[in-house]
Amino acid sequence: MTGYPLEIRVIDIMGRGVYPLGLKVGDCFASDKELAQACHWAAHVLLPFTTALRFGGQVPWEDEPDLARVCCLDITTRWSLRQDGSNPMKAETPGVSEKVFEI
Repeated sequence: MTGYPLEIRVIDIMGRGVYPLGLKVGDCFASDKELAQACHWAAHVLLPFTTALRFGGQVPWEDEPDLARVCCLDITTRWSLRQDGSNPMKAETPGVSEKVFEI
């Protein structure tokens, strides 16, 4: 996968403090695909933010450029997404050279 690695973490479950699918504050995921296995709706809500951070973007209302805090559809679960900007991943594509072709 190309882009920056992410850390997706449950930071708060408001109200009764119970997540219907068993997630708890502090639970952490390394990708939105991994998160989708735990909760499809959370993955859906976080997708625009994970995509932006993965490819070097940032959320304009956050003080830290590598952070996004997002509330889920259920309005009780808050998530933090953090980009590891120091270690971008590069896709390995077998058989593709670095040559530039002229047309």
